[in-house]
Amino acid sequence: MTNFKEEIKKMKKLILIILIAIPIVLSNCGTPKSAVENSSKTKTIDRERTDISLLDRIRKKSGVIVRNGVPLLNKSANSFSSEGSQEPLYVVNSQVIGNSFDSINDLVDSFNVKSIRILSGPEASSYGTQGGNGVIIITTFQ
Repeated sequence: MTNFKEEIKKMKKLILIILIAIPIVLSNCGTPKSAVENSSKTKTIDRERTDISLLDRIRKKSGVIVRNGVPLLNKSANSFSSEGSQEPLYVVNSQVIGNSFDSINDLVDSFNVKSIRILSGPEASSYGTQGGNGVIIITTFQ
């Protein structure tokens, strides 16, 4: 009988420890507030930076190279041939603009760019032959 009472005491202590430990563990799970605050501050700072050109914003994207001041998608060795235009198709707010960076650069204010998305290969096939050299989709704040 004494053994049974000792086992019950041990079980009560174990349950008490577990009940104390669970809230401590759960309170430390989740995203710290500072990480969320820093993320929103970074977005605000980027939005306020007007000194970043559209070319620099596009250049930061993966798979983009700049040659002679024109962004090109680095998709294959054939993209460096001298035949025809190698420029990607530009789409702004779901409107197809064309394959000229100069026209897009005049049309879009850099500080007004919300996002830039790069499509190549099968992703760009929905734009037909115009998207053969890839597609750069620009979304602006409206």
